Amino acid sequence: MAVYWEKQSYLEVLRSKYRFHELWDVGVFDRTVFLWGHSASFAPGWRGRVARFRRPVEDRLRNRLRLSAYSLTPRDLDHYLEQLSAFRPALFYGYSSAVLLLARHAVGSGRFPGSLKVVVYTSEALPMELVPMIEAGLGAVAGPGECERRGELRRLLTEASRRAVARIASIERLARHAGELAAMEYDFLFDRARHLLAIGYNVSERRRDA
Repeated sequence: MAVYWEKQSYLEVLRSKYRFHELWDVGVFDRTVFLWGHSASFAPGWRGRVARFRRPVEDRLRNRLRLSAYSLTPRDLDHYLEQLSAFRPALFYGYSSAVLLLARHAVGSGRFPGSLKVVVYTSEALPMELVPMIEAGLGAVAGPGECERRGELRRLLTEASRRAVARIASIERLARHAGELAAMEYDFLFDRARHLLAIGYNVSERRRDA
């Protein structure tokens, strides 16, 4: 399947990402670590060869370190923690499950990176009760990626819309009920001879008060 992504859309995603990074005092050229895949490197023919050459060059120029999410044995995780300590990144970005696994290993081994400002987990759903484990293991505030934030915002907007519809329906029912209470017959209180409305009515004797 070929996906075409126009330049303006791509630039808007980049602007949104960098605005998010600024919230955590992470600059464009601050050191970043990716715990990610590299499927393009396995492409057949010249595309794969170009990707294998291009990616490490780009990562070096942009202050990035890429760790493989394809291999997450305890030995790999020890090595990743060593690399994090040596590289001292400000931003950590990775698959939710891989980030959680590394954080748990860090807690178990007592080895913490110490330089991170923010951890971004993405591409996989992560229960909120597991976020404190990531923050404890990697020593930084953790938050979902752009797609997850949009998904959560969409869910919240849907829920808010549902509640607003229910609240409007409740208000309309109250308005109808109030209208029904206001629609009373006052003829039995009206004194046609004097053209006055009595202010009292004796229910037991079924007559207007004088």
